[in-house]
Amino acid sequence: MNVLVRVAKRLTNWVDLPKLTIDEFRQNEFHTRDGKPDLRVSVYEIAWTGDCLQTYSEHVYPIDPTPKGQLTDVGSPACNVVVVAGSGPFSFTQGAHRELVFADVTSLDAFLTNLQAASIDNALAAHAIPKKDVFAYAQGRLSAGDAEWVAAKAASAKRWLRELK
Repeated sequence: MNVLVRVAKRLTNWVDLPKLTIDEFRQNEFHTRDGKPDLRVSVYEIAWTGDCLQTYSEHVYPIDPTPKGQLTDVGSPACNVVVVAGSGPFSFTQGAHRELVFADVTSLDAFLTNLQAASIDNALAAHAIPKKDVFAYAQGRLSAGDAEWVAAKAASAKRWLRELK
């Protein structure tokens, strides 16, 4: 069964979720580049067992991965879920990318309130992914001659990816 997962912008936002106000959570994790509330929230629709490492690795390839990343199952939100091709070079995450489209800030905040309630009840499913696992996954794909990873490495300005053999 597929789930909708969100890649954490900052892990502390999700760890500290029970202590944050909804305004703080929205401002820290669900904002656009210009600081406004993000009413088109990026997620991936994937199989919870088996796709998390690939999804996270492909998502973070253009940056220096944090020591520990996280994918969080966001449940079945009361909003439109729209298929929107991902922007990266990997066909898997391009095809799995979705956007949760909220009508307004009130509906986004209702979604965030549900996530916070699940976190308080220890019912928020999350998958932690250590940086070393991302490196090992990328190394494995490169060793296997995966054309997408080879191309991503050739085009990457990030040292961590260029240094993999």
